[in-house]
Amino acid sequence: AHTSGPDSENARQNLRQIDRELGPVLEKIRAAEAQGVPVRVLLSADHGMVSVKRQVSVPEGWVAMGRAAFASSGASEESLEGASRLPGVDWVVRRTDKTLVVSRGRKKFRFALSGGECAAGPQVFVDGRCPDVAKRPEGLSRAAWTGLLEYFSAQDSPRALMFAAKDVTFEADERGSHGGLSDDEMYAPLLHRN
Repeated sequence: AHTSGPDSENARQNLRQIDRELGPVLEKIRAAEAQGVPVRVLLSADHGMVSVKRQVSVPEGWVAMGRAAFASSGASEESLEGASRLPGVDWVVRRTDKTLVVSRGRKKFRFALSGGECAAGPQVFVDGRCPDVAKRPEGLSRAAWTGLLEYFSAQDSPRALMFAAKDVTFEADERGSHGGLSDDEMYAPLLHRN
């Protein structure tokens, strides 16, 4: 689906192949259920995917990964500051010491980061609050916000991440991609059968 897109005939053919391969497994499940064996089936993917229509190059010092890019040690301060104003860029998230700066266009949101204990255990605090109740940037889903906080609390996280706008990828020759902050990419498809 990366080269042809998630809505392509190629993607549909792949789904039909998966369906054919799952058929015998589901038949065995039905046979077990007929003998009174309770069975629950959950099928999922590791992420969603979106269609992309154009490719945008990342500045020098940035490394492209589909619809996201990270700032390498070679990224200049100028490229970090100006990344959110580049064409095709939706969000830029940057960590500086104890602050997380989230930029979208000319809007900037600043959040103080610290350690703390929440209901889920030790977590990074945002403006002195647990992440699930902390204020998040307007337009950023709770799943995306939580993922970013976890990512930037890691010791070896890069200085900054850049995320492509809708229909844009940073990789050449892609018609389908993931790695952005949209709900379609953040949430994994799930099929449940009791």
